[in-house]
Amino acid sequence: MPALATRIRWLRRLPRASRIAALDAGLRFADETERAALAESLVEELVRAASMPLFLGRHRRDSIDAAWVALLRSWSLLAPQLRAMALAAMGRELPRCFETGPAAADTAVQVGLAAAAAEVRSPEAIRAVGALLALPYETVAEAAETALLDITRQAHRLDQPVLACLDRELAAAARGYEQHRRRRAMQAVAIFADRPGPELAAWLAEEDHPAHMALRAVVRRAEGDDVSGRCVRLLARPSVAPAAMDRLSRRDGGPAWWSFLAESHLLLNAARRRRLRAAPKPAQFLPGWHELSALSAAARRGLPAWVSTLPLAGPDKAARLVRLLTESDPATRWLAVGALANESPVEPDAREALLDYAFDRDHRVARRALISLLREAPSFEALRKLQRSPHEDVRAIAQRRLDDTDMWKAPQGRWSCAAVAHRRLASDRDGVVSELRNRVRNGDTSSRVNAIELVRRLQIARELELELLAAAAADDPRIVATAVRVLGSLDGDSAQSALIACASHADARVRANAVETLGASNAPSASVIEAMGDADPRTSANAIRARMLAGDSIAETKLVDLLRDDDPRRRISGLWVAERLTPESLAERVAHLARDDDDEHVRRRAQRCARRMLANMRTSWTRSATLGERAEEASWA
Repeated sequence: MPALATRIRWLRRLPRASRIAALDAGLRFADETERAALAESLVEELVRAASMPLFLGRHRRDSIDAAWVALLRSWSLLAPQLRAMALAAMGRELPRCFETGPAAADTAVQVGLAAAAAEVRSPEAIRAVGALLALPYETVAEAAETALLDITRQAHRLDQPVLACLDRELAAAARGYEQHRRRRAMQAVAIFADRPGPELAAWLAEEDHPAHMALRAVVRRAEGDDVSGRCVRLLARPSVAPAAMDRLSRRDGGPAWWSFLAESHLLLNAARRRRLRAAPKPAQFLPGWHELSALSAAARRGLPAWVSTLPLAGPDKAARLVRLLTESDPATRWLAVGALANESPVEPDAREALLDYAFDRDHRVARRALISLLREAPSFEALRKLQRSPHEDVRAIAQRRLDDTDMWKAPQGRWSCAAVAHRRLASDRDGVVSELRNRVRNGDTSSRVNAIELVRRLQIARELELELLAAAAADDPRIVATAVRVLGSLDGDSAQSALIACASHADARVRANAVETLGASNAPSASVIEAMGDADPRTSANAIRARMLAGDSIAETKLVDLLRDDDPRRRISGLWVAERLTPESLAERVAHLARDDDDEHVRRRAQRCARRMLANMRTSWTRSATLGERAEEASWA
C-alpha cells in the first residue's frame, strides 16, 4: 500500500465534496499514527472553505458545513491543538453552526457538537447544549449533560451575557428533569445554585417542585474540593439547606475540606446563622486541634467567627478560642479576641485569656484585648498587672482605668469615691472589703474616717463589724464619731453596748451621733432620755426629737425649755427639732422668736421654721376638708 502522504496527495486531486467524505471516513477508521495527518488535512479543508470569498454564498457555506460536520463526527479523536485550529477557522460561522447543529440527523455529529460547545462556552453553544439535552438519544443526552456540567464548572470565568444564558438553560434543565432524568445536569444546577441568576433563583424558590428532591440527593452526594464552601453558600436556600447541612456534617479528609472556614463573611446571613445554630452536633463542623496546622491562613482567620456562631457550650467555645492565642498570625489572634469579647456571659477562662491576649506581642491584638477586658470590669489586681505590658498605649489605658477605679483618688471628692467603690464592689467584692478592713484598722485618722464613711455608703457594715467596734473605742473622737453613725445598721448586742457607751463620751460630737443613732433604732434607751438634758445643744436636740417621735410627752416640755433657753445655740437646736416635727402647740413660741428674738441667727432660723409649720398646717387643713367632703358625700349616698 502506498505511503500515507502519497494517498493524501491523491485525495487532493478529487472534488471538494469527495475529498471531505474520504477524509471523514478515513479519520474514523485510521490508527493513531494516521489520524493526526488525516485530521490536519480535514482542518486545512475547513480553513480553505472559510477563506472563500463571501460572494460564493451557498457554495461557501455548504463547504464549511461539510468540513465542520466531518470534524464534529470525530471530535473526540482530535488533538486539542487541532480542535482549537478548527474553532478558530470557523470564526463568524460558529454561532450559525451551533444554532443549526442540534437538528443534525447523525447522533455522532450531535455528540461532537456538545463536546465543542463545552470548549466554546458562548451563548449559542450553551443554547445548543440545552437543546441537545432534550433529545431522546442516550448518547446525545449524556454528552449534553457532560458539556453542561463542564461549562458550569467554568462559570467563574464567563462574562455576564454568557452567565445569563447559562442561568436560563440550567433553569430549563431543572424544570425538565422529569423528562430527561440526567443526574449530571442536576449536578450542574447544584453547582450554580449557590450563586444563581434570576431564572434559577425563581425555580429554587418553588420549594414544592418535584425536581428539588433530585437536587437534594445530588447535594448530599456531592464531591470535590469546593463542595464544603458550596454547601455553606447553599444554607441560605431553604429548599436545599437541609441537604447542605447533611453534607457538611459528613466531613472529608484533607485540608481542602476546611476551605469553607475562610468564607466567614457568609455567616452574616441570618438564614445561615439560624441553620448552623440549630445543629445538634456543632463540633463536627470544626477541625480538631491536630488539623489546625494544615489549614490555610485564610481558613484560620475565619475560624473564630465559626466558633462564635456555632452553638457550642460556653467552656468548649472559650477553650477553642483560647487555643488560638498560640497562632503565629496576628490577624487570627485579633479576630479571636473579638470573638471572645462578644460572648455573653464571658466565661472565667475567657476573661483570663483576654488578660493574656493583652500582653500579646502585636500591639493591635493587645489593645483590642484590653478594651474588651475593660468591658468586663477587670479586678484591681488585673489592672495593676497590665502596668507591665510591653506596649505603651496599653499601659496608658490601664493606668487611666486604674485611676478611675481607685476609691481614694477619685477627683470629684467623696461622692465620686463612693460611686467608684460601688462599681468595684460589683466586680471585686472580696478585694474591696479587704482593702477597707485594712484601712479601718491601720490607716491614719483621715484614711480611717474616709474608709468608715465608705463602709456606710456601701452598706457593708456587717462584713466589717469587728473593725467598726474597734474604731468606736478609738482615741481620736473623729474616728469614734464616724464609726458610731455606722454601728446603727448592726443588730447585735455588741453594737448596742458600744452606742450606749458612746452616748456618755467626753466629746460632744460623739455623744450627739450616738444619741441620734440610738434614737433611730426606736428601742427605749435610758441613755437617750438622759441625753435630753445634755449640755451640748445638738445632743439634747437629737434626744428630744427621738423621744417626741416615740410619743414621750416629757420631750415636748424639754423642747419648750430649749426654745426658752438663754443660749442662742440651744434655741437654734430647739428650732431645728420644731422645724422637723412641726408641732402646732409651739407655733406661738416660734412666731415670737421669729419676731422678737435678739439674735439675728435665731430670728432667721425661726422664720424658716414658721414657714415650714404654716405650710404643714395648710396641707393638713386641705386634707381634712377633702376628707370631710368625701365623708358627707358618702353619708348622702
